[in-house]
Order: sequence, then C-alpha cells, then structure tokens
Amino acid sequence: MGYDLSITRDPIWTGRPAHSLTLEEWFNVIQRDNELCFALSSEPRKYPSCDAEWLAHPKPEEAPHGTFFVWGGGDVICKYPDEHQMIKMVRISRKLNAIVIGDNGERYDLDKTGSWSSMTKAPLLRLRDRSLMALAAIPAKNSQRPWQPPKHRTVSCSTSGILV
Repeated sequence: MGYDLSITRDPIWTGRPAHSLTLEEWFNVIQRDNELCFALSSEPRKYPSCDAEWLAHPKPEEAPHGTFFVWGGGDVICKYPDEHQMIKMVRISRKLNAIVIGDNGERYDLDKTGSWSSMTKAPLLRLRDRSLMALAAIPAKNSQRPWQPPKHRTVSCSTSGILV
C-alpha cells in the first residue's frame, strides 16, 4: 500500500460543482508544458500511454518512485511524491482548475510566492466517509426517501430452536 497524491476536481473533495478531469485536458497539459512528456508504455500497441514523465525534476535520482504522473479515472496521481513533485502537482492543478489532495483528505498548496507551503490540515473526508456519502446519495428504488441501511431482525429456526 502506498501513499498517493491526486490532482482532482471531484466535488466531494473540492466542495464545488465540477466535472472530472478529461483525458483531453490532461493531454493538453502534457503537450503545452515543456517539462512534461508522454511516458511510453512497455506495450504501446496494446496499452497506449496516458501517463507523463516530468523531465525537469531537480533530483530525479532521488525520486523514490520515478518522476511519473499517472492519469486514471478523471484524476492525475503520483505515488510517493517528493517535495519537488508535490510542487509540480500544485502547479499542474492550477492549470486544470483543480486541487491536490492526499490519501487522507489533506489538501496541498503553495503560498503566494509560489514556495511550498506545508499541507493544509483540512482533512475533508476520509475514503470510507466519502463512500458512505456516495451511497447515501443514491435514491432507493421507487421511493422518495434517501437510502438507509437495512434493519437487523431476529429470525427463529423452528427445527433447532436456535435464534439467529
């Protein structure tokens, strides 16, 4: 299990209505940013790349898991980012009108001068809480009431006399 940072516009994290990042938007960022290039897949005919490699990392040999940014499911993700990668992610997020969020809901940003500012400790919602909110928002079939978990009930087994 790793620690990821994500560039996202997910309304649950941002608190504002928006659509997910599209592949076209991500490709535009890669094409217009001279520090990024498309990362080639090991099997490009079978699995074309949606990922980018950051060519201008100041110390690429010290990047724990390479200098890659991976697009997936409407977010751009970086595994085990170092401080330089975090800064680059915030700069990319601003181009996409998005935010950078950690696995535990903490938000990352830069100060007014563009220097690294420690993470904003605003754990919005943990993944479990996000999932519960998403489930609660799904309306029940043929009902105007919001979804609620089923109530537990006691059932007796007449053959053994054991209550379940």
